[in-house]
Amino acid sequence: MKKLIVVLLFLVFIHVAVAQEGRMPLLAVKQTDNGQEGSAAELILEIKEGSGRVFVDTFPLSKIDTQISMRFAKEISCDFIDYDCDELDFVYTIRADSPIIGGPSAGAAASVLTISVLTDSPLRKRIALTGTINSGGLIGPVGGLKEKIDAAADSDLQTVLIPMGETNVINKSDNTSQTLAYYGADLNIEVIEVSELGEALKIFTGKDFVIFDKSIVISDFYTNIMKGLSEQLCKRNEELSSMLIIENRSSNSLYTEAINLSTKAEIANSNGEYYSGASFCFGSNVKLNQVFLETKNFSIRKYRSLLNELKREINDFEEEIEEREIKTITDLESYMIVKERLREAYKFTNSTNESLVYSYAYGNERLRSAHSWAQFLNNKGRDLKLDQESLQESCRQRLAEAEERLQYASIYLPFRLSSSKGNLERAYEDFNNEDYALCLFKASKSKAEANIVLNTMGIEDEFIPDLIENKLDAATRVIVKAESKEIFPVLGYSYYEYANSLKETDKFSALLYAEYALELSNLDIYFKEEEFPKIDFELDSGSFLIIGIVIGIAIGLVIRKPSKTRALLGKKR
Repeated sequence: MKKLIVVLLFLVFIHVAVAQEGRMPLLAVKQTDNGQEGSAAELILEIKEGSGRVFVDTFPLSKIDTQISMRFAKEISCDFIDYDCDELDFVYTIRADSPIIGGPSAGAAASVLTISVLTDSPLRKRIALTGTINSGGLIGPVGGLKEKIDAAADSDLQTVLIPMGETNVINKSDNTSQTLAYYGADLNIEVIEVSELGEALKIFTGKDFVIFDKSIVISDFYTNIMKGLSEQLCKRNEELSSMLIIENRSSNSLYTEAINLSTKAEIANSNGEYYSGASFCFGSNVKLNQVFLETKNFSIRKYRSLLNELKREINDFEEEIEEREIKTITDLESYMIVKERLREAYKFTNSTNESLVYSYAYGNERLRSAHSWAQFLNNKGRDLKLDQESLQESCRQRLAEAEERLQYASIYLPFRLSSSKGNLERAYEDFNNEDYALCLFKASKSKAEANIVLNTMGIEDEFIPDLIENKLDAATRVIVKAESKEIFPVLGYSYYEYANSLKETDKFSALLYAEYALELSNLDIYFKEEEFPKIDFELDSGSFLIIGIVIGIAIGLVIRKPSKTRALLGKKR
């Protein structure tokens, strides 16, 4: 009896933790005196009891810190299979023979390994995966694929998974060319394209982790407000058009462009695409406002007076918005878009004399659209912890992700990143000004733009439509996932709808907005559910007796459990 008591006390006060571990080969690129060469490495993951932390141990050190990639891979993986990883620590170890380039290119592999360990799913041997991991589990492009296939052949691998769309033609040393698939076949390496995490997991484990057969259910709340928003902007369009008294309208290019946008808005609204309709009407309103102002021949002094008045209106409305309570992802996204529009409008109030007409037209219409978007700020959805501390940390994480992608892209395409760098600089400014919500928004856009640069690297125009569809499919999965958590991402869905409306006429803009939709539809992974204050109860002797019995039963169950870590690894959200 005494021995049993000792054992019970030991189980109560001592945690018996057995860490779970997995490993897989990595393919990388190293820099040598002769240029870039392929390099093999090994990725090892240990998961044990903890508090959701991520540790990375690399030797030799990579040129780009892999901490950010591993952290994001962990977040994507836990979200992808709906596991609660808050009580686990993740230790990623990378071992290579020489310094390697490109931390992000291990992101997809890290995600596969993380899910493999969490679900106790063995991985096929002699297979490797290279690619970045993106929102929605999308596998993004990487550089140095030819060199990585060389490294796979030298390492006795059989199969290499590469991102979709990257079996492009390469030049061989004898000046002939062939696709990566044929190049791999010559080395007895099977090269397979994969577009998202589920495909890669199926090849590695033989399991279907996510059977996706759901479509987006558009929230009535979203539809009603967005329809009203579009109606407001399009009614303004009609008012501006009726105010115009100009001769030879058909020869006025601004007027013609405005009418074309109005026509697109009518089509979009008739199809129920209200965000697209609102966007087209906004663009038309700016042009019609310009045409109207040009007929007035206002003096510079008059425009300065109008802009100063506009500036006061912007400041007053921004003060009002700052007082709103942010409780849900819908609130957060709405706050982001309202603040962005106010900042854009304010910027135009300080314009030079040469652009006063356009500046006032654009700034005035932007303020009106900010008022329309503010209708979404009404606390609809699941309450999350969205205080300054949580927003600051989420912004810091997105900044790191954007910085990582920019650094990686600059290795291969340094001249195509001005927009992404600009958004990142502005995000840092917002971070320093403690405007963390706007920082999160701009950092997300910066990351999306860097992803697009990487996505289109070496891809022919004919493959862009397929890439758009892959992005939209991934965005659909992310939005449906958010809906399962009682979250409707108003901004992410709006960009998703807009990308769909543009894919036939402006494929590159469609690609960009599809990427925006991906990055802005999963913001909830950075925030925990709001915790409510605990209620203290006064317990009588009978209550203590009941609690004692329950604890005794629990201890008996613990004796039969292999370990807390194993139990945690099966813990669903």
